[in-house]
Amino acid sequence: MYNPKQAFDLKDLPPPIKLTSHPNLNAFFALANKAQKAVSELKGSLSNMDNPDILLNSLYLQESISSSAVENIHTTIESALEDETKPEKERSHANKEVLNYRDALLGGEKSLEKYGLSSRTIKAIHKNLKVNRGVPGEFREQQNSLTNELADGSSQVIYTPPVHRDINKLLGNWESFADKNEDFIPLIKTAICHYQFEAIHPFEDGNGRTGRILMVLQLVQEGLLDYPALFISGYLSEFEKKYKKLLLEVTIKNNWWDFIEFMIIGFGHQAAHTQHALHKLDIARLELIIKLTEDKKSAIKKSSIETVINHIFANPTTHSKFMEEETGIHWQTCTKYLNYLSEIKILSQEKSGRYRFFSNNLALSALNKNLGNKF
Repeated sequence: MYNPKQAFDLKDLPPPIKLTSHPNLNAFFALANKAQKAVSELKGSLSNMDNPDILLNSLYLQESISSSAVENIHTTIESALEDETKPEKERSHANKEVLNYRDALLGGEKSLEKYGLSSRTIKAIHKNLKVNRGVPGEFREQQNSLTNELADGSSQVIYTPPVHRDINKLLGNWESFADKNEDFIPLIKTAICHYQFEAIHPFEDGNGRTGRILMVLQLVQEGLLDYPALFISGYLSEFEKKYKKLLLEVTIKNNWWDFIEFMIIGFGHQAAHTQHALHKLDIARLELIIKLTEDKKSAIKKSSIETVINHIFANPTTHSKFMEEETGIHWQTCTKYLNYLSEIKILSQEKSGRYRFFSNNLALSALNKNLGNKF
């Protein structure tokens, strides 16, 4: 009998399921193959770009915003991009959290290259999140629990993770399964690992954000992606109640298949979404470079055109001093170029405090709009 107030006796992986036991195996394989195809197409699109990091920079930030929203931390892409150009002391709390998430994602990618999907990588991700409770980068040393807020303002315990003494043992098993298990295809294995990590809940705070970063890094480790560019948090934020309900159903009812199917749909949906956004942004970027290169009246020096355009797509909201830091072009020249791009309606501009921000509205629209078709 499940007792939410008692430390959960989490079993080692693999879970007690087999692919052949799925109640509707043919339909499940069709769904998994569709998701796999979408992820493969995303990988192919990124490999065909001359410099995908230019566009991924702001998409990583959009993922950070979506992931933070699951934790009830809310901001906008415009606000986060503005704060990115400011000194840390001038940033809002929400935007600090969002920018920390992006640092954690990129730091996790570097750690993955050196240490694989391991406790060292898990701790590196968590350390960069700079959480408010517990020690960043260190596993908890006390019991914690998950609660739901009730209508009367009180809280109800819905899950109590395993005791802290078992964390290293459970994560050792998690690492071994993630690295060596070949009974499940990578998308299924990633969904399984995500549940298990969230069930272990190794930190006092930041488990959800760490777990969502680990998912995309696992897809990189499995060779499904070359960049951590499958942004699952938008899907999980949109279907947050269902996501949390299915996580709990694995715990209480051993209902693995509904959770796995939900996650596989999300992988496919978000892969298609990201590919669509990247394609649209890259076409717009290349067309603008060509247009300005061919324009004899362009105020931008021809040798600087690509640098300038790449900057406004990597940083869709910018100002002259920030652009100088990022490109090495003198700030006065940056001001001239940004004003010119505003005059020809490529950018819009707005004064905010001591800053004059220039915004690439096409890029911001792509980041804000749900570009992906229903998967």
